[in-house]
Amino acid sequence: MDTQLTPVRRTTLSGEVAARLSEAIRVGELAPGSRLPSERDLGAQFGVGRTSIREALRMLQATGMVTVRPGDGVFIADPLVPNDRPFARWESEYQYRVEELFEARLTIEPAAAARAATRASEYDRRAISRALAEFERGVHAGDLAVMVLADSDFHDAIMRASQNRVFQAMLSVANHLLIESKRASLGAPGRPLRVLAKHRAIRDAIALGDPQAAERAMRDHLMSFVSDMGLIEHAFFAGAG
Repeated sequence: MDTQLTPVRRTTLSGEVAARLSEAIRVGELAPGSRLPSERDLGAQFGVGRTSIREALRMLQATGMVTVRPGDGVFIADPLVPNDRPFARWESEYQYRVEELFEARLTIEPAAAARAATRASEYDRRAISRALAEFERGVHAGDLAVMVLADSDFHDAIMRASQNRVFQAMLSVANHLLIESKRASLGAPGRPLRVLAKHRAIRDAIALGDPQAAERAMRDHLMSFVSDMGLIEHAFFAGAG
């Protein structure tokens, strides 16, 4: 048989939707500032379910192509304006200060990591490790979008491993905020490698089943965000003790 067979292209429905929307943005069919149709309408246009649409929009948000405005919808992002403050664009889009989002994470995620260390199933541990490996791939490739999505998947896997559905629900409502903030922070020079090291420490503590070490590692990871991003550390310890 002389026929030359080419490899089958592996893709997903969400990846295909993201690629088509990305191309429409690139060629100007979707202009900056314009609002995308609802998830239901996009699903009908592409012939896919809302889960695929939601994941496609998450991919586009990770690339900075769209922004999510709670209560208003999803919009094509305006071109970034250089600014000395890494979260200037983030704070201009939302009614929250980045310190408020971080304070919520600092309250929930160390506790979730501690519980994950004692409750994680083998499936959970593999999911955490897969997300870590994907984040490392993004770091070595210098691919910010891959890092943002893998970082989100890493933390989501830990939340699931905690087996506390309220923890999961509390952070899931802020998922669009988290994606935007991760993009801002992981774009800082040198931070991806530091985050990779912190993620490894968290993964290792959970794998060892050590809740105290997992909680410390997660808190250390989150507090490194404060120093790396130039936030005011004492603001997160007021009233502690």
